[in-house]
Amino acid sequence: MNADRRRDDPRFGALSGQIEELNKKHDALSDKIEHNTQMTEEIRSNTAGIVETWQSITGGLRVLAALAKVAKYLSYFAMAVSAIGAAWYTATHWGAAPPGGLKFPPDGS
Repeated sequence: MNADRRRDDPRFGALSGQIEELNKKHDALSDKIEHNTQMTEEIRSNTAGIVETWQSITGGLRVLAALAKVAKYLSYFAMAVSAIGAAWYTATHWGAAPPGGLKFPPDGS
């Protein structure tokens, strides 16, 4: 007897309608999530080249930074050798200028 009373209760009809509405909203959201996932994968594949290029540039800049550190010490060495050479020339030639003076360009024209 209680089962018949519940079956005829109008609240169950309203609940059934609400459940159907929620199922429709769920399906719509699922479709939107699927579309969003597809767009995200497309963006990932489109930007993969940009990311790879950026990583390559970053690696190249690291190499250049290492070369700059080496070049800095080589320039110190070249400066020291030049200073020592100039001091040696001055000391051995009593401060005289090189023969023929410093003419540029060297061929005299």
